[in-house]
Amino acid sequence: MDMTPPSWLAELRDDPELSEALELTWLDEEQSPEVRSRFLETWDQIPFVEGFHQACRARLERSVPLAIGTRRYRRLSRSECALVLLLDPERPEQPWVSLSRAMPPALWVRGAPTGPGLRRRLAPYLVPQPPPLAELGRTLRIAKPIEVDDPSLVTRVIEGYEPWMDDATWASGHADDPWADLEPEFDMLTMHVMRQRSLEEHPGRFPSTGFRSLWSRSAMIIQRMPSRGWVFELRYQPADDAQTLRELEAQLGEALPAHDLPVDLVASILRGGTLLPQEVDRHCEDDPQAMHAKVSTEPAEPTSFALLERWMQRSHDDPGLLPALAELASGHGFDALLFELALRLPPDDALRRELEDVLRPQRPQLPLEEGT
Repeated sequence: MDMTPPSWLAELRDDPELSEALELTWLDEEQSPEVRSRFLETWDQIPFVEGFHQACRARLERSVPLAIGTRRYRRLSRSECALVLLLDPERPEQPWVSLSRAMPPALWVRGAPTGPGLRRRLAPYLVPQPPPLAELGRTLRIAKPIEVDDPSLVTRVIEGYEPWMDDATWASGHADDPWADLEPEFDMLTMHVMRQRSLEEHPGRFPSTGFRSLWSRSAMIIQRMPSRGWVFELRYQPADDAQTLRELEAQLGEALPAHDLPVDLVASILRGGTLLPQEVDRHCEDDPQAMHAKVSTEPAEPTSFALLERWMQRSHDDPGLLPALAELASGHGFDALLFELALRLPPDDALRRELEDVLRPQRPQLPLEEGT
């Protein structure tokens, strides 16, 4: 280390309770550069926009890894993420904490210069077991206008580039994480059965894939909506990293949907655009994309029905809106709006005929009696 070590470094090294709580292995002068090299090697394989990627790499190049601590493991592949304490010479007031070599350094957790303070700062990320989703205090649904139709592509990006997200996922057939009650070590037969069960979809819900973050144990449930775009439902306990998130916003030139999000959730919503809830509310009456986002993030709500009804009234003057509105109403089960729309169209209109096919009651198939 070329610079004079900060005074807090010796205090943290000499704190046995801290080393035990965080399972710290302190690095010597030979080990630290090796760990930095592994960080750089990993980061060079992670795709992000060029300016942001370069700024993060510059922080890695100047920072000094100090210690490797707690490890978390994916439940299926058993690949690991390790907590790493680092010194950033440009910001040496306290240590910084990486939760994964693949996570942007802009999202390192701001530590504290004392052992008790550092443990408090990291408490939101050292949750020992995944809690039930109902116990996660906040729920935030955000629209992501990702130009991808295949859900497996989104899943592969997360599993390939975001190792802080668990690979034991679940589909809409489960109201909660079906893996949460399993012991960390389970046999191959249990894994096979659970993987089959976890893929079950519920016919009354939108298809989805649920993920858990390894550190904060937050949930991210990704839904492919019936009309266009995607919805990411974030369930989490609030974290105290607002300053880091505001600095990230300044670096990206973009706003985040909330400032109480844990950094391991924020890191998983950076790719692709995000339609902020406040912007959606502001523009849903006059912008089609915002209207779609509002209906998708608040499905089956009376407010969404009323919003879509107002847009249908507007289509009197702009018939070109009708096909997209019909698709949206159909996908969200707003049959009353489809009836209203069909009655407005001429009998020979192609869209009316499609709507009539959709709305026509399906006669149940009755079993034949013997002898008939």
